[in-house]
Amino acid sequence: GWWASGMISDTQFLQGIEYLINEGIIVVPPTTESGTASSTAVPSWIKNNAEWWADGIIDDDTFVSGIQYLIQIGLIQVG
Repeated sequence: GWWASGMISDTQFLQGIEYLINEGIIVVPPTTESGTASSTAVPSWIKNNAEWWADGIIDDDTFVSGIQYLIQIGLIQVG
């Protein structure tokens, strides 16, 4: 919710998600990085998903799909 409302930066959000994945707090199915992001900007639809997830509008699986996308494009590093 903080990120969606602009209280923390994209970088802080990504670092937080990386930490939660690496510590096993958020479980993401095995995801292969398919390239390097051309930008460090998080797509706006991911921010919408985060807000909707925080508000209980979308389920965990939908939110995790967005996180998997961020891993695939290289914005989140796991492992």
